[in-house]
Amino acid sequence: MKNLLYIGIILMFGSCGPNREEIKEEERIRMEVKEELEKEKGIEEEKRIEEEKRLEEEQRINRYISSTIKIGDLEVMTEDLESTYTWDDAMKACAVLGDGWRLPTKDELNLLYENKEKIGGFASSNYWSSTENDNNIAWNQSFGGGGQGNVNKNATDYVRAVRAF
Repeated sequence: MKNLLYIGIILMFGSCGPNREEIKEEERIRMEVKEELEKEKGIEEEKRIEEEKRLEEEQRINRYISSTIKIGDLEVMTEDLESTYTWDDAMKACAVLGDGWRLPTKDELNLLYENKEKIGGFASSNYWSSTENDNNIAWNQSFGGGGQGNVNKNATDYVRAVRAF
């Protein structure tokens, strides 16, 4: 009888706590929850960074757009975009400005050259036009001497955005 009592007590204590499989399952669930929380934190951080970048880009664009001058039928930015660009990147940079901003045609670019003192801020270097000669060649103009020419679109030139009034 005493032995049965001992066996009963041992069985009772043995069945009171979780077994090894239950402990492993609880640990697996804890790890999954932890990983999910870390993913959510990472997603929130990515969203925060994206929003910061969007606001910085918006401020950059507003800085350019806030200073313009009218020349003929064109509204012209009084500052170049930040750096030199390939032709494709110049087209994209102007498009990102929105509201009809674009590269000037070769004739419009010449009008800018003729009014460069009135507009101000031009480098004594080459500027892109939107006029293409073929798939690989586009027109540009030197604001040092005024000459226009064809150049490979992979070259890098300055950009002055315009839009029609």
